[in-house]
Amino acid sequence: APPARSWFRSMQTLTIFQSGQDGLRPALQPGPNPESAALVRLKALQELEQKSVLKSMEENAMRHKQQGNLAMESLQFREAVREYNTALEHAHDMMDFLEVDKPPPLNGYQMRAMVLGMPLPKRGPAALDPFRAVVHSSRALAFLRLDAYDRAAEDADLACKLEPKYLKAWIRRATALAAANRREDALQVLDEALEKACVSDVLKEQVCKLIVNLRALGQVQVVPPEQDLPVVYKDNPCSRAKKKKPQREVVKVPLGMMRSSKEGSSVEELTPVFAEVDRQDLDAFLREDWHATHLGGRWRQSRDEVDVVLRLPRKPKVWELRVQIRPRRLLVLLRKIGATGNGGQDDFDTLLDAELSGTVRPAESSWELSKAGTFAELHFSLEKLPAREADNQAADSVTPCLWARAFQGDEPVDLQGVAAEKAAKARASRDELLLTLRRLEADAKQKRKEGDKDAARAIEKHVEELRSRR
Repeated sequence: APPARSWFRSMQTLTIFQSGQDGLRPALQPGPNPESAALVRLKALQELEQKSVLKSMEENAMRHKQQGNLAMESLQFREAVREYNTALEHAHDMMDFLEVDKPPPLNGYQMRAMVLGMPLPKRGPAALDPFRAVVHSSRALAFLRLDAYDRAAEDADLACKLEPKYLKAWIRRATALAAANRREDALQVLDEALEKACVSDVLKEQVCKLIVNLRALGQVQVVPPEQDLPVVYKDNPCSRAKKKKPQREVVKVPLGMMRSSKEGSSVEELTPVFAEVDRQDLDAFLREDWHATHLGGRWRQSRDEVDVVLRLPRKPKVWELRVQIRPRRLLVLLRKIGATGNGGQDDFDTLLDAELSGTVRPAESSWELSKAGTFAELHFSLEKLPAREADNQAADSVTPCLWARAFQGDEPVDLQGVAAEKAAKARASRDELLLTLRRLEADAKQKRKEGDKDAARAIEKHVEELRSRR
């Protein structure tokens, strides 16, 4: 018998036959369809956009979690709570995104694994449960250090519910209860941990030792919590469910000047010509172009944000960087190799100290360290201070929001030319999408006339998805 691989290759080359009046004959293969190609291209772009958004959210959440861990190592427990709060906020933003964009259905391999009883990874918003459990457990430890035992027990309890096999969360929950002089409740938590979180005999032995020590523990003097505790970020499912998708906004872009004359007059006047385009489409095309900076980096922008990328001389750890985002300035310090000081100015080299060409919001901006291959880059996402709205409804609503350069000293960009070019692309993209929707709707009607209801439903479902993203 031929090997399985050879058999599989031969099966791929078989011609499919169908039955007819003249017997078996090869089935007609579908020819190239430009509408199908456009549909596949649109779906690929949407999937790529979704992955990019999720990756950005994930990186922000992980970065704030790591900064919280660094704050714990530095005994800055209040700062650690704030960083963990921010990490949870980014995690819940991802959950909101995944609730709208459902995960794809199970494929054949996953369905077979499910039938065989094999564990499958969590999908959709539930995929964030392990990360949220770790962050809640870490925040519980920070509250323990601040003697806020009730908050610590609440965080650890939520971590146990999110990830029942996470033993560290059970131990911290029991520790918080014991410190609050609730020994019986702590013993009950450890008993429950033996059943749910102890997957080996070694772990069971360790928990049993904790139970013995806790039973021998006498009366505990409860220490009052420290003053001015940080505000705890809590997720409100009701408020999240009421969030609505923001409506598309139309902006006006100048295309140039046109000569015109009034009736009864031979004098020609120059009047501006504007194009109304979708704001989200325009931002997507604006972010396509990267521009060089005189500092050796690159930058791009949309109406609301500026992205700046700085190449680093080596691949540092996050704790080796000191980054400040100011309204009109960026400052980046890198710890010197072999520095043995206490983190003073002499232990760092100044990589970037440059003035921005515009004003940003430091509280709404962020940065992240990206490592790829043999080099590392620092990525800034800067939130622009919004421009003042113009009184004239026909005025330009795009160019005043754009920067001609990222830093003082960069070569300026032709804002009028860039805005007009991107507006034309945005209008063409919108027209192409509308044309595709009309063709798909016509295909769905034709399928229903032919009696192929399944194909018609599939096309109509995709039409609804495209309309929801318009």
